[in-house]
Amino acid sequence: MKIVAQMRRYKRPSTDDWIASGTIRCDQLELTARCFADADSVRATKAGNPSEDPRQPFGDHPFGIYLVTDVRWSATEKERQAYGPVRLALDPIADDALVAKQNGRNGLAIHGGPTRDGALRATFGCLRVDDETAEALAVAAEARLKEGKVVDYICEEVPS
Repeated sequence: MKIVAQMRRYKRPSTDDWIASGTIRCDQLELTARCFADADSVRATKAGNPSEDPRQPFGDHPFGIYLVTDVRWSATEKERQAYGPVRLALDPIADDALVAKQNGRNGLAIHGGPTRDGALRATFGCLRVDDETAEALAVAAEARLKEGKVVDYICEEVPS
């Protein structure tokens, strides 16, 4: 199974902040959905990463290649508010994603969560999708993982 996020980076008006948003697809599902990969700027700044460098803790979601290692269904309301109904745990294996891991980033995931005025919210470095997409990806990934199969995730930048 392969999940691919194709992201476009653009500069937020009147700031030095970059945002990545785009679409996510899965080869096992008839699915194309929007996704968002912007870090929470307040948290990134508190963590010493005001530029939201994706290769550093609390930065934007890093481009690269990952393995989906686990599907974690939200068990509490606090988890549901943070991640939506489910999150797909990621292990970075190449490119900026691997550099981020080597620099101490952990907890990267694909997840849902409440929107803000219909828009996907920033995260602490994960890729956010709508809850319905998160659930569809999770069900498919969980089945593959239970069969002992690999679930790949690629986050790639596409030209604007």
